Amino acid sequence: MTQVKSQITLQEFLALPKGDITYELVDGEAKPKIQAKKKT
Repeated sequence: MTQVKSQITLQEFLALPKGDITYELVDGEAKPKIQAKKKT
């Protein structure tokens, strides 16, 4: 069985909820950005 990846549009990406996780659009996929921890 073949799996088909669903790509999102720019409009769908911009409509993602804003929160603690920041996403980036890479090849039609919303991928969470890895943010460096701040040293205190």
